[in-house]
Parts: sequence; structure tokens; C-alpha cells
Amino acid sequence: GHLPLTGGTLTGNLTISGGSDIFLADNGKTHYGANNDLEIFHDGSNSYIIDKGVGDLLVYYSDDFVVSKYGTSEVSIRANQDSSVELFFDNSKKFETTSAGVTVTGRLAASSGMQLGGELDFTGNGNKVIDVFTLANSNSFTIRHHNPTGNLFENAISFVANAGANIFYDGSKKFETTNTGVLVTGELQATSLDINGNGDVSGT
Repeated sequence: GHLPLTGGTLTGNLTISGGSDIFLADNGKTHYGANNDLEIFHDGSNSYIIDKGVGDLLVYYSDDFVVSKYGTSEVSIRANQDSSVELFFDNSKKFETTSAGVTVTGRLAASSGMQLGGELDFTGNGNKVIDVFTLANSNSFTIRHHNPTGNLFENAISFVANAGANIFYDGSKKFETTNTGVLVTGELQATSLDINGNGDVSGT
């Protein structure tokens, strides 16, 4: 069919060849769908993609998907095919999904607490140095030191709900709170010692 120059309805396909462009004035909209479900337009100040119909707004890509600042190489979002999704701040990557979870570069701030389903690890020089560990359905909470050589873990401090707290030296428990006070394993050194009540000493 033919589209009149004064406007009208075109039935069939519209093909524009030769590298020609389509220009619309401000607030001139392109509509898609039987009920104008999707609109694309510019109002002179901002550009809009409005999906107001039923269903989802889907974006498909065959390689990587990148959102970047016009006229620059500054990236805001990058979705890598069959791989990670990356978020940037001022072209500096701050958040990345991985096969194991996510990686955050910089400080992570939470306004209403944080829930973890596994370990909390602190790393240095590419290796895990300290982790906060708790077993599922247990009442214990342990801070451990990690030695990457041999993948060995060494308890530093542990807490047990409705029970005691323990402090370790080189993996060996030296201080423990009990329902009657504290228990020290080994030598207790003090520059001064005040005892209020009875004092029991075992050994020499």
C-alpha cells in the first residue's frame, strides 16, 4: 500500500532503504501494539521508553549488553554473555556477579542490617585471612583465622548462645566464661590482682 504524505494508515510493511532516517519532532511518539502498549518519544528535555501494556518489557542481546554514557567510553552497566553482570560508578567497577556469588569492590553499606547464609570472609593479598563461621541449626558463632597453606582453619574466638565465650591462642583454648565466672587454662599473669570473695588456687 501507499502512505499519503498528509498521513494515514499503512497496511503491510514499511521499508526505508538507502540509509535514510526518520525524524520526529519533540513529543512525536512511535506507538507499538494494538492498544499503544509501547511508546518511544522525546519531550525536548528527556527521552522515554514507556511500556504500559500487558506482559514484560524484554531486551534480548546476542553478545554483550552495555549501557554507557553517550559520546564517551564510560560504562554504567555491562552484562557479559554467559558470564558476569557488572555495575559501575563513574566508570569504576563496584559490583560483579560471579559463579560463586558476587564481588563488591569498595565499602558495602546496609541501612537495615545484613543477613548471610554462609561464611563472612575477610581477605588480604588474595587469600582468605579471617572468616566468621556458624553452623546451620547450631548455637555457636566462631571467628577463625585461615591459613591458605593446607587450607587450615584456626579458632580465635567462639561464642555459644546461652553458654560461654572462648578465647584461643594458636588454636588452643585459654580463656572460657562459665556460669560461675571464668576458667583460665595455663598461666595467669597480672600486675595486680584484687579478689572479692574466696580464692582457690590449684597447683604451685
